[in-house]
Amino acid sequence: MSLQSNKEYPSEGFRFPAVLEKLRHYLPDQAPLKDFIHHNTLHAFQQLPFHEALRTASVIFGYHVYLSFEEYRDRYDKGRISESILDRSIANVTGTADTREWKQKLLEDFQ
Repeated sequence: MSLQSNKEYPSEGFRFPAVLEKLRHYLPDQAPLKDFIHHNTLHAFQQLPFHEALRTASVIFGYHVYLSFEEYRDRYDKGRISESILDRSIANVTGTADTREWKQKLLEDFQ
């Protein structure tokens, strides 16, 4: 059956060609290869701002694109995330240089 043929799918029901065309945008253009070749699995979202693209891919594909709060806290506790980076990140998001209250919330209060 060609992709243009719609004999098995009445116009009122499931439209295989239309669904396949929509899904094609999110799927890789090539079949799996035996050797590693980099393919950007997020190419369908490259027109979006970075974090919006990650959120969209997360919803569509079920990707886990960020660490959990517990994982971030564990990395902070082990020194893999420095206090200066945490302070800078909080300041960038909140727009304030006083990060104490937010740091308290992130590291101790928020569950």
